[in-house]
Amino acid sequence: MPTSKRMEAQRERWFEALNEAMQKRIVTEIQREAFCVVPDIPLGQLPSPSAHRRSVMGVIKIPIMLSPT
Repeated sequence: MPTSKRMEAQRERWFEALNEAMQKRIVTEIQREAFCVVPDIPLGQLPSPSAHRRSVMGVIKIPIMLSPT
């Protein structure tokens, strides 16, 4: 996954911010940087096939893929 050292540094500053006003200012900088470097571009969806026995009850079908990370 692509990373930006500047965005990572800003993220650390956000965690260390002393108040909400500082956090808002830092997150604005992070968003501005994200538009410049485009750290992630989703290219589509991957199917998440699953199978279960007929005897298993209560399986909920969801339209989103859950990631183990």
